[in-house]
Amino acid sequence: MEGMLLALKPRAPMVEKTVALNTRLAVLLERKSQEGLERRLTRLQSKTRVKESPDKPGESQERGA
Repeated sequence: MEGMLLALKPRAPMVEKTVALNTRLAVLLERKSQEGLERRLTRLQSKTRVKESPDKPGESQERGA
């Protein structure tokens, strides 16, 4: 029971560890992460387009037979 009450108590706020980066390095990291996100987005969009593409003509007839 005591452990449950301790778990409900708010913990002491943790101080964020921040490191000041060189401005050029910060810009480089931002660009790199942006490029990675754009690549991932295009990959995900291309996958959904493939799933949404209509069947080839005649395929639906063959499936029913």
